[in-house]
Amino acid sequence: MRKRLITLAVVLACSAPVCADYIADRKAAMDLVKAGKNEEAMTAFIEMAETTTNAAQESDALEQAAMCAHRQKEHDQAMQLARQIPLVPMSALSEKTSETGIH
Repeated sequence: MRKRLITLAVVLACSAPVCADYIADRKAAMDLVKAGKNEEAMTAFIEMAETTTNAAQESDALEQAAMCAHRQKEHDQAMQLARQIPLVPMSALSEKTSETGIH
């Protein structure tokens, strides 16, 4: 988890500034995760990934969507989402997480 957060922080710091809408949308989706609504959160993260033009944001949203799928025991979908992550380090980490069950 710590390694994932460090990777995400580095990627976001090196990329274009994060837009306010993405931050608000991410917070709303994370609130769904905290409420145990992983299906709804996964849908929100997938929509976020589809609408952003920023690779770091797309990678973050797809990683979160993959983690939601994993929590729902939808391991094949988690792997499919992880493989779509455009930033290779985050993609590899998400795939490993989906395979091992560590999150």
